Amino acid sequence: ERCLLRTWIAERDLRDGLRFGQAALRDQLAADSAEEVGAGFRRFDLGGRTAQLAARVLYPDELAQPASALPRLQRRLRELARARRFEDAGRLRDRVAALERVCRELKRLERVRGLACCVLVPAGDPGFVKAFFVAGGRVAAERTLPPGGGAALEVEAGLAAARRAGELDLDELLLVDSFLRRPPPELRIAPLGREAILRTAALLYPLASGP
Repeated sequence: ERCLLRTWIAERDLRDGLRFGQAALRDQLAADSAEEVGAGFRRFDLGGRTAQLAARVLYPDELAQPASALPRLQRRLRELARARRFEDAGRLRDRVAALERVCRELKRLERVRGLACCVLVPAGDPGFVKAFFVAGGRVAAERTLPPGGGAALEVEAGLAAARRAGELDLDELLLVDSFLRRPPPELRIAPLGREAILRTAALLYPLASGP
């Protein structure tokens, strides 16, 4: 059940996550006005003001790679400071900070799109382990691994699902990423390989058995 995975990651560094794809974010940056950009960015939990500030400093040819604007903007900041135009510098500094936040989120999205691993936790049933197969920009499969030889069959099924193409699910990936960075002690992470997953699951069976 996907709710089991969500139980492990509830309230773990999710509030700053973008909930839609990188392409959608850039579409919002390319909107006709800063107000439209702000409305779109509210869906990303970045806040309307952050969105508007970021959009106002980008040239059209910088929309595809917003980080490319940062050197230009840093040079402009130095020019304003040398000219003692401190109010203008302060406004630009706020906009640069907003753009840097957007760039950090884009970088995070690029990273989570490349996640490929198996996340294992004790299952709800004593003695069993739950395995979540993350690949191709989504949680491709979830399997319950029993003790004994049956676990290998479940792992093979999960790996087969991970090899198949599927739709990107950034909402789910961001949830996974939020707790992979600070995993609870009961959680284990294994590469997407049969033997590695089985070895990692073996470490969890004693925990899954309960007191």
